[in-house]
Amino acid sequence: ASMAVMLVLAITNWFSLSHLSAAQNASHQKAQAAGEMKHVAGLGAQLYRVVADTYINRQFDDAAKKWQAVTADIDKSLDFAAKTVSTDDARRGVQAGRDTMTALRKLYTEQFLPLAKQGAKNEEIAGLDDQIDKLIDAYDDAFSKVAADLGVAANLASQEFDDMVVQTRWINSLSVLVGGLLLAGLGLAVSRSITQKLGLEPAEASAMARRIAQGDLSPSLYARSARPDRVAAALAEMLGTLEGVV
Repeated sequence: ASMAVMLVLAITNWFSLSHLSAAQNASHQKAQAAGEMKHVAGLGAQLYRVVADTYINRQFDDAAKKWQAVTADIDKSLDFAAKTVSTDDARRGVQAGRDTMTALRKLYTEQFLPLAKQGAKNEEIAGLDDQIDKLIDAYDDAFSKVAADLGVAANLASQEFDDMVVQTRWINSLSVLVGGLLLAGLGLAVSRSITQKLGLEPAEASAMARRIAQGDLSPSLYARSARPDRVAAALAEMLGTLEGVV
């Protein structure tokens, strides 16, 4: 029975700690996702620097490598964002960012880059540059909102984790208290069972054994009044027999 009580306590604590661990992981993941979305939003500025370098420095091979690296990072981040967000607003924000990036790539590769390679004048490039700038602003705005949404979710998850810490402490404390009471009740029940079978208290049985060892063969009052099926009654009968022989 004591093993059963300990097993129940262990299972209770295991469940509470498992839920606590799950809440901690969820809080960490959402906080990490919110930080990643801020990084995603900042990629727009990196992309605009590539656009500016394309026209100003006209190092087209170097610009192409930078463009490829930044857009690959953006694609990876967009896929991560699509898998991470959990609200409709955040999903719409991710899709808006993806659509904006698609339009930006098309504008850069099909119009801006050919003009830059042709050595177009500033006034020819200015209109496209303004469109690119607006697309990047829209991209940044979309992912800033997604980051804010995930930040709120991360704060809620953190609060939930803190609440579960308090709840787990209460559960553990109550389980220890209930377990202690159950074990105490079990011990009392075992003690009473032993006393009933003996027909007298263990201390009285010890005292009777010492008296017998000292030569006192008179049965105690408790032994004489015990039920016939108890050890104390058999002991009283034995003492009576020994006293008659002696």
